[in-house]
Amino acid sequence: MPDKITFADRGSSVEIIRTWFGAKFVIFTAFAAVWGGFLVFWYGEAVSRGNMLMLLFPILHVEIGAAVTYYAVAGWLNRTQVYADARGLFIRHRSVPWFGNKDIPAEDLKQLYVKEKRMHGRGGSYPVYEARAVTRSGRNVKIVGGLDEPEQGIFIEQKIEKFFEIENAPVPGEVGR
Repeated sequence: MPDKITFADRGSSVEIIRTWFGAKFVIFTAFAAVWGGFLVFWYGEAVSRGNMLMLLFPILHVEIGAAVTYYAVAGWLNRTQVYADARGLFIRHRSVPWFGNKDIPAEDLKQLYVKEKRMHGRGGSYPVYEARAVTRSGRNVKIVGGLDEPEQGIFIEQKIEKFFEIENAPVPGEVGR
C-alpha cells in the first residue's frame, strides 16, 4: 500500500482515501504563523498611531496570509476520497472545503493514467503526479493531484480500472510511456 493511501474494497464499491499532510504543510504553517504575526504587529502599530494609511496598506498581505493559512489548515486536516460504485466515480475533498469535487458517470470512463507535472520552487524543479481519467467524450479529468510518488497514482489507476473492468491502455503523456 503506497504511503498516505488507504483502500477499502466493499464488493459493490471501492474507496480510496489519500491524506494530504506532509512536510510541506509544516513549512506552510510556520510561514503562515510568521506572516500572521507580522500583520498583528503592523496593525497594532497602525491602531496605536491612528494611521488610516497604515490600516489600508497591507490589505493584499492580509488576503495572502489568509489564503496561506487556509491552505496550511487544509493540509493538516484534509484528505481526498475517491469512491466508485456502479453509478460512477466520485471525488471529494474533506474536512476543510476545497475545490475539485467531481462526479464521473461510470459509462463515461474510458481510461485512467498517471501524469507527471514539474513544479518549480526556490530549490529548483521537482515532480508531482496526478491520477487522471480520460472520458468517452474526450475530456481529461484530474482525479487526484499533488501525489509525491508515481506509485501512489498507479495504485489509484489500477484499483479504479479493476473495479470498472477497464483494460489498461497507453495514454500520451502517461508516466512510463
